[in-house]
This record gives sequence, C-alpha cells and structure tokens, in this order.
Amino acid sequence: MERATTQQQQAPPVAEELNLDYVKRQTQSLQKAISRILEDFEAYSQTNTTPKWKDILGRYKMINLDLFILVEEVKQVSKALVVFPKNVNAENASILPVMLASKLLPEMETDNNVKIDHLLQDVQSLPVPMQIETLKV
Repeated sequence: MERATTQQQQAPPVAEELNLDYVKRQTQSLQKAISRILEDFEAYSQTNTTPKWKDILGRYKMINLDLFILVEEVKQVSKALVVFPKNVNAENASILPVMLASKLLPEMETDNNVKIDHLLQDVQSLPVPMQIETLKV
C-alpha cells in the first residue's frame, strides 16, 4: 500500500502534463486580439474612415499563426483525454453515438450542406452589408 502511495506522489499532475494553463492563456490572448480588431472596425465605421488594410491583415496573420499553434496544442491535450458519459439509459442510448462522434453522420452532413447551400443562395442577391448581417443572425 505504501508503495502505491509513493508512485502516486511521483506522478505529475495531469493539468501540468497536458499544459492546460498554456492553452487557457493562449485562448484568452487570442480572444483579446480578436476583440481589439473588432473594436478597431467599430471605430472605423463610426468615424467613417478607411482601415489600414496592410496593418489589419498583418494582425490577422499573427492571430492565424497563434490559432494554428493553439489548435496543435489542443490536439495533444485531446488525445490524452477521453470523455465518457456518466449515465447511459434507454432515453439517451439512441443519440449517444452521435454525441460521441467527431464527425456528423452522413445523412446529417448532407442535411447540413443543403441548409448551408439554401442560406447562401438566399444571401447572394443582397448587398454585402446585408449579407454580413444575415449571416451573423
């Protein structure tokens, strides 16, 4: 019994091993960077000025790079973690495979694609500002 306790004390905590603090900090950093860009766009629209596209695209490139790094880190974390449902009963047993799937079922994917195509067809005839507002909704 004493030996098992010693082995447990020597094992590193899962959170440290998976670098979850880093993932959390990077996520917050990305959220702040995106918020700053959105605030800049809001300021441009209120003052009716033209954005400095080279600067904005450079900031987006940095966000994209940070996001890529974060996604790779999350992939590492997600490989180490497995989530199992607490309760499986007759009520949720039929939808359990869908809930645990990493990809939509083929019929769900087809239905989703049809809905997206329908939405895009409806939006294409509208002016660009209206398209953006419609897609946000």
